[in-house]
Amino acid sequence: MWSIVTPEDVGVKNSAPSARAKHSATLVGDHVYLLGGRNGNLPMRDFWKYHLVTGKWTQLQPSGDKLPCLQEHTAVVYKDCIYVFGGEVGFSAATETPLWVYDIKANSWKKKRTKKGVTTPKGRRGHTALVYNGSMLIYGGYQDLKGSCNELWAYHFDTDSWHLLSPSTSTHCSSSSTCPPSRHKHSAVFSDGCMWIFGGMTDLQARSDLWRWEAGPGRWRAVKPKTGPGPLYGHAACALYKSMYVFGGERGGEPCDELWRFSFAFETWERINIAGLKPQPRAESIALTISELHLNSPTNTADHRSVKLRGRVSSADRGNRHSSYLPSNKVAPCETTYMVRESDVDNENQQDSRTRGFLQEITRLSQNIPVLSSRCSYTVLTACQGDSTESLLRQHASPQEVIDTSETTVATPSRGTMVKSKSAYVIKKKYSDTSPTRDDTKLPTKKGSSSIQPRWCFHGNQFQCQTSAC
Repeated sequence: MWSIVTPEDVGVKNSAPSARAKHSATLVGDHVYLLGGRNGNLPMRDFWKYHLVTGKWTQLQPSGDKLPCLQEHTAVVYKDCIYVFGGEVGFSAATETPLWVYDIKANSWKKKRTKKGVTTPKGRRGHTALVYNGSMLIYGGYQDLKGSCNELWAYHFDTDSWHLLSPSTSTHCSSSSTCPPSRHKHSAVFSDGCMWIFGGMTDLQARSDLWRWEAGPGRWRAVKPKTGPGPLYGHAACALYKSMYVFGGERGGEPCDELWRFSFAFETWERINIAGLKPQPRAESIALTISELHLNSPTNTADHRSVKLRGRVSSADRGNRHSSYLPSNKVAPCETTYMVRESDVDNENQQDSRTRGFLQEITRLSQNIPVLSSRCSYTVLTACQGDSTESLLRQHASPQEVIDTSETTVATPSRGTMVKSKSAYVIKKKYSDTSPTRDDTKLPTKKGSSSIQPRWCFHGNQFQCQTSAC
């Protein structure tokens, strides 16, 4: 289910950041760092820190180099620093490498300077950034005067060096190409040594394709599931439990509020419909995977995780343009934060199956199997969950008497013979001990011969005599 995360000091002036889009949000421990973005036509450069436990916002005033107004930039954390790349607006950014480093402990910014003659990525917006194996992976983005690109760069934190992993190619790649087409405003997540790229735009064309980059061999592979969200850009995505969750974005120029889940193992899409409260349609928002231990909730457990979505509530009166460009879009002094819990996304059948006993689960599944013949019948033994087969048989045979099966043995069968199971032997032993003991159970024989003990067989719900003399 969705739930609204309400920070403290709501309504107090300048106690929380204003509504915005195209910003960056970085999770560092139990804090979320918010930088820049855009509120309507107003560019932002403020820097905030949100405490997940106390729910309190704090505006930071760092020292060092001054950052310009940034939008559609990226921010990742490595050790005790936040690395911000791209996001500058202007033609001058296309000739330099815009990389800033924020020292969390020192509360200061520093712009990284590149050496002359070294090939580095130039300024861009709408790209993605991930951390893998001591490096920051930068993919795609929009470059002024050039349009969308599909370069894949790696910045090594320790050596302060850039490496081009996948060069830029033509923006019109065929379906059989070994590289994805150029794009921006896409999403990227990393899981099990692979980076997954979905959607975005190639210049002005929305995309719905999905690609996987394998970090080991360094190759691309197109993933073609049967169904999916369709063309989408400006959406939020995060990886959680071997799956990728995608929320919101724009489709056909209109924001949406759909929530999708992609399984990495089965490579299939599934739309998740959650009843009740849910966020309004939005784009250019951020999704973070946050441990529920960081949230101030009485239901905190180590096995629960939450997906937190931060972003401005989109305006309804937007026409054919994104609401971020509307000058009147300065609503809500505090942007709304929504949270969806993973435990509520899965179907209730999965939770019920964990609480059922083994035989009860088999019974539920067998109810969907048609009976092949009217002569076939079976009986289901019901008991408390967790009981073993022997304990269920004891309870069904005689609730007041305990049957000792420790000394019961079954002879080793010869080839071609049928053997009764130990459970069936217990049932027969039980009922043979409680079989009728009246005098008429011994059938008379010829004079001088001893009486014949009848042989009883338990069939269905009654005993039947199988002695020829019966």
